[in-house]
Amino acid sequence: MGQIKRENEAMEVDAGSAVEAQKVALHILGVSKAAQQTHGLKHGDYRRYRRFCSGKIHHLRRILKLTNGRGQKFVKREVTTDVITVHGQVRALDLILWQAERSWSYSMEMKDLESNKPEQPQKMRRLAIRKLKRAVLYAQQLHDFCVETAEDRTRLEADAYVAWMKGNLYLEREMWAEALEHFVNASGLYEGMANVLESDPDSVYRSRVEEISPSIRFCKYHLGLRSDGARKDDLVKLMNESGLANDLLKAKIDVALAEERKRLAQSFGTIDWLGKQVAMRSERTREAVLAAREAEASLRDEMGKSSASLSLEEKAALYDGVFSILNESIQGVQRVVRELKNDEKESADRVQEVVDVASFLSFSKNLLLIERNQLLIEILRTPSSKTKSSTTRPEDFVRLYETLVQVTRDMLELPGVSEFTPISDRLNSNLTAFRALRCHYLALCYADLKSYKEAVGLLDRAIGLSEEAIRCVQDEEVLAQLHANVDSCVRDKMRVLAENYRDQVALSNGVDRSMSISKTSGRGSGAAKSLYADLDQPRGAQDVIPVPPEIQPVMCKPLVFDLALDGVQFPPLDAVRSFYEAEKQERASVARKASPTSAKPEEETPKPTAKKGFFSRLLGSS
Repeated sequence: MGQIKRENEAMEVDAGSAVEAQKVALHILGVSKAAQQTHGLKHGDYRRYRRFCSGKIHHLRRILKLTNGRGQKFVKREVTTDVITVHGQVRALDLILWQAERSWSYSMEMKDLESNKPEQPQKMRRLAIRKLKRAVLYAQQLHDFCVETAEDRTRLEADAYVAWMKGNLYLEREMWAEALEHFVNASGLYEGMANVLESDPDSVYRSRVEEISPSIRFCKYHLGLRSDGARKDDLVKLMNESGLANDLLKAKIDVALAEERKRLAQSFGTIDWLGKQVAMRSERTREAVLAAREAEASLRDEMGKSSASLSLEEKAALYDGVFSILNESIQGVQRVVRELKNDEKESADRVQEVVDVASFLSFSKNLLLIERNQLLIEILRTPSSKTKSSTTRPEDFVRLYETLVQVTRDMLELPGVSEFTPISDRLNSNLTAFRALRCHYLALCYADLKSYKEAVGLLDRAIGLSEEAIRCVQDEEVLAQLHANVDSCVRDKMRVLAENYRDQVALSNGVDRSMSISKTSGRGSGAAKSLYADLDQPRGAQDVIPVPPEIQPVMCKPLVFDLALDGVQFPPLDAVRSFYEAEKQERASVARKASPTSAKPEEETPKPTAKKGFFSRLLGSS
């Protein structure tokens, strides 16, 4: 009896180990992320990813023999525990995962259509919520099967996946407390797995935690009670952090930020422009100015906080996003100006107010353009810059300073700027400084082309403009640049004059350095004379003739006058003329004799015959 009991216990242990061996492993997040990056989501193409998921589902159903009927008859077949046991566990779990991913991608596709087709927003939103509900059902089904058949790591991933999917659903339905609870749960699970399972900082778990973090903050933003400034700053930060990986959250932030701007625009009514307060009675105008100020403020904050960690190239790249927002704001205000001008009922004062707002925004944009170009010039001058080549060309500086000159002139041409002395004087002084620096580098371009006279003239002009700008510029940094520019212009002028004198001396001595024998033959500067030029005293191995030959001066387009024609006496031509005339007459007579006579004998005309009738033909009369 004891032996039978031990055998039964051994069989139970073997069965338990077999059950443990049947536990499957499925890397849910890794599989889905790899497929998303490969099949469309790297570029935000949810439709392509949805089609990929549909293809995977059809393929797995054929393998598992779970096709929904044959032919025209539809028989729905769900994945159950029995099916998993019979046909294979991993493929069945894959099938449920791709069904959840297909529903989720369909929902994201509807969100894109909602933003692109604002005429049917409610329809697209209802369809997106319905697809998210379907994705949550499939995620819950995947979780239930993983609890029964999968290993511990797969169970944790299934828990985090279903929590993340439920958080997306509640976020779309604007149920902030429930969304926050599920997002916090999913973030905690993914962060724990990242700390325990993977030490790579770029792992998929850590990237998912970074994606969930803005969603958590957005839910807290709606649930928390904060001041207006803090609310607006939080939205702007969330907008910058949320990228293509969380388009659902980005759409929500866009709506919330637009509502926040409208609320703040109601208390934002005037701007200070050209020493006067300009009222903004149009709501669109206030929103445009507010968006421009927020973009510029975020740029200043980013430059101030990360000034030590950011390189010059990264700082210059920060201006691109601000320029796009400023361009949209300027275009919006210009549309308001056109509408008011077309409306005859509007007064001239209101039109002038909107024109002043447009000038204010254009002035702000041009100031940022000047800052960005000065930063690019600093990048070219910095030896440690990544974009600096072995030799920086003067043409690069000329192009940047030309842009600065044009932008400054555009600022002076704005309505009312030239009449406002504090701003116009500063702009004119900066314009003179930019012109001086442009002349300097333009002179260096001419010096490289060996146009020494033009280079010297431009350097003198640059020195004069620099001295003129020094008398009116008040900025210490610009003054330092101008003084350094004067010293550099003097040095470059001496160098250009020295190169000009050297080339003139070389030309007067008959030495053309670009076509010298030493460069063509490769024997150096002390090459021996040719044998043809030194026949009296041969010196061993010599060239027979110089190659290339020496250049001899010749007259360009020589003039030739035929003076010998007046002294030439030609023979008489009377005898020759009489001979040719007699020969011509003889040929004509021979030709007449050989031709037939032109007169032809007269031919007898036939007599007219009487017209024969019917009876004459019968009787045979002629």
